Formats: sequence, structure tokens, C-alpha cells
Amino acid sequence: MLKQESDTITWFIIENHTGSGIIQLLREVEGIRVITKSELSSEKDFKFGHTDKICITTETVLDDVLRRLDDDTRHLMIEKLKNKVAFREILKPIYPDFFYKPVTLYELQNVSLDPEKKYFVKPVKGYWGSGGRAIHDGIDLVSITDEIRAELKYREQIFSNAVLSQENMIIEEFLEGEEYAVDMFYDDQGAPVITNICHHPLPKHREYLHVLYYTSHAFYDGLYQRFINFFTQLNRELQARSLTIHGEFKDHSNQLIPVELNPLRFGSDGFADLPYHAFGFNPFLAFAENRKPDWKTLWKAKQDHYFGYCLGYNGTNVDLQHYRPDLRKFRNLFTKILTDNAMNYQQQLAFSAVYVEETSLEKIFDLLNVDFEEFFVHVKQYSKTSFHELYQAGIKVHIDADQLVWRKDEPGDYLLLLLDGEMQVFIENNNNHEIILDTIHAGNIVGEFSSLDGLPRSASVRTRSDCVAMKISGPAFRKLLNKVPDILEDLFWQQMNRVRRMNKLIAN
Repeated sequence: MLKQESDTITWFIIENHTGSGIIQLLREVEGIRVITKSELSSEKDFKFGHTDKICITTETVLDDVLRRLDDDTRHLMIEKLKNKVAFREILKPIYPDFFYKPVTLYELQNVSLDPEKKYFVKPVKGYWGSGGRAIHDGIDLVSITDEIRAELKYREQIFSNAVLSQENMIIEEFLEGEEYAVDMFYDDQGAPVITNICHHPLPKHREYLHVLYYTSHAFYDGLYQRFINFFTQLNRELQARSLTIHGEFKDHSNQLIPVELNPLRFGSDGFADLPYHAFGFNPFLAFAENRKPDWKTLWKAKQDHYFGYCLGYNGTNVDLQHYRPDLRKFRNLFTKILTDNAMNYQQQLAFSAVYVEETSLEKIFDLLNVDFEEFFVHVKQYSKTSFHELYQAGIKVHIDADQLVWRKDEPGDYLLLLLDGEMQVFIENNNNHEIILDTIHAGNIVGEFSSLDGLPRSASVRTRSDCVAMKISGPAFRKLLNKVPDILEDLFWQQMNRVRRMNKLIAN
């Protein structure tokens, strides 16, 4: 049960699994409480104190927090920053000539704009770049509207209406220039503290918008004071204290202009953790302790290095129920991985976040051309590397339909890589009734258990159609496992998929 305490508490509200785990390091720190979204949701009457510090790790927690924020001034400030129309109103004194116009999706189809200029339309409340499109003279606004509506409808399965607007949009003047992401907080005196600055280059495939954020000494050297100046000026309007903000900016005509500011949080999905893995600096602890990092000292020994936060996206047309990410192929893109974070790819938009260190900028930029559809393999199949090595190690055999390949409890020191046809794995219960355990398709292997442990066959196998397979001896298979690590990883995925399917079968 959550209890409000008399002293000021720093609350971190997280999803059940969030980022790379550095917030979990703070659970035993005095004055800090780390709770999950489900824990907060279960406490209907709980309210945060007026002096409490609050930091969330994902937009999906925001609703629950605002309902428990017994502070009208802070509540209004957060709502203004989240709503992009109200946000632009706040920024008017800083950017008096910046054009923006609120519209609905219905109105977007017939909106009248200056044909000589380029614009950008996006939801009034948004997340993960959802529903954003560049518009210009000659573009089919009806088609763009349909595209946005379809995308927002799909993302509605992941993000609530409080996080992602479905109808209310804003049109803004298009901002040219490089994009940067920054994490910061206002300390208890209202002074800005920068905890993370990253370049956000745009990828070749727009659907993988957040694939790469990276930082370097040059960015801190050239941008740090400019960000300090902006947030100092902004706080003359906000009057914020003890508030975290994640911002996205464009360096437009040598002027830093915010694309959006997200209050009550740093960068989500582990972005905020990059300084910890690069420098050992924990931004969450700094916020709780009102502490400013010494960036000059932190960068001193690493001025020639680049540190990146890279997302492994789900391929846009991948059937996630039947295909899984090829993690080894993804990891091979990088020279040095500091750590990584496995993501629930069947419920989120990505399968992995990795924190990397590189000495070559070209190596970092290679990621911008990746098409993630090439990084998925069927849950029952092996990667191209594994398949090739297994194929080369075997002898081709042909087996007619409806043939028993082997029977349960027979000895066996070979396996089959099926190239064509279909096989069935089964056992017989005490009443001699068959129980079908699995169906083997082209690209699958069968018989690997006995080839690994030397024990008898654990199930019977028969062909359901004429089959072509590569017969691989046990010694050849065991030798391959030492030679080709990909096979061992693929084998693990195969067994994990089988266990999950068997669990569902038992549950049903």
C-alpha cells in the first residue's frame, strides 16, 4: 500500500519493465520510491504531495499520475506542455513569428495554406512520431488524411487517447535543419540542468523514425549553452521547479526551435539511460538529489568516442505471431555493445534497444539505411547463416508420404533439416491415442534432442507428404554448434517457441 509521507519524496513511476534497469538501482535510496503503473493504478485514493518530485518513464503512465496530482498549478503546466497548441502559445514570446494552426483530421482535407511554403501536420497529443506528415503544394491532402487516420487507428491499440490524439491535429511551419533530443530537469530553484544531448538523424525508412540517437563531445561543446539559454528563457513563462522534460529540437536557421516538449519524463524506452552506460552518470538519481553533472570531466577521456541509443524496430510488414527477430544479425551491426534491453516485440513497436560505443561516425550512420524486415525469421525456421551451414553438413534424402521416420524411444544420432514437404511429431498415450505435438515445415529441423544428449527419441515422427531433407549426423551437428554460434542461438529460439506453444496447449 502506498503511503504519503511528510517529507518530500521523489517518485519514479514505471511500466513493469522499463529501460535498461537503471531506475531499479534506486529502490534502496532514501527519499526515493520506485513503483509500477499497476501499483499506482490499484491505489485509487492515493495523492502525490505538493512538494513531491515525480518522474514517469512512459507516456502510458501520465493519466494515472495527473489524476493523483493534487496541485492545480503543476497540473495546468503539464497539460499546456503536452497539448501542442497550448505549447505553441507559451512559446510565442520566444518565437513570435512561428506559424501554427489547429485543425481536425476532417478539416485537414480542405485546409488552405500558402502554396510557397512547406508545413508539418501532427496530432495535438502524440507519441513515437505517430501520425506526423510533411505537407506542401501539390500533395493529395485526402490521401494524407486517410494515411494519418489509418496509422493513428493502428497505434490506438498501443497508446490511449490521452497520449495520442485521434482527431485533433496541429499544422506547423516546416522546420529544416538537424534534429536533436535533450533530457533536462529544472532543479528546486528553477535552474535548468542538462542530462542528455543527442543528435537524431532521420533514417532512410520513415517508419523507423527513432532508430538512432547518438551523442558526442562536439554536440555538448556546441549545444549545451544554447539549450541552457532556451530553458532559462522558457522558465520565465513556466516558473517550473523540480520538473523533468524530454525535448525534441530542430536547429533551424541557427536557432534551436522545439518540435515538442514532454513534461514529467526524460526520453522513454531507455533513451534516458544512455549517459549511465556511457559515463556512469544516472540522470534519475541526479534529479532526485538535485545534482548537476560535470560534463567537462565526464567527456575528458572520451572526446573521440560516439555513444548511441539504437532501436531494433519491428519490420513494417512482419507477421509478429509467426516471425521473431534475428537478434544476432542485429547485434552484428555494432562494434561494441555496452548493454541492451529486450522489448516485447508482440506488443511494442520494437524488439530491442542497444547502447553502443563507436569510434567511427560512419558505423553509426550505417544504421540509418537498415530495413528491419530483413531482421526477422520464422519462429520455426533458422537464420540464413544457420540454414546454409546445416545444409552443407548434410546428405540429401527423399522420404515418401505417410512413412514413419522414427519411433519414440528408438536410438538416434542424426537429425533432419526439412527442405520440402511436411512432417508430424506425435506420441501415443496409455490408451494408444495419438497426441500431435508439432508440425514440421520446410526450414525446420527435427531430431536434434537425441543428437545432442544421446538419449532415445522423445517422440515419433512421420511424413504427411513427400519430403526432401538433409540428413545430418550427430557428430557433424555437435561440431557445427561449436563452429557456428548462430545455430545454438537459433536452436534456443526453436525450443523457446515450442515451450510457449506447449504451455498454451496445456492451458487450453
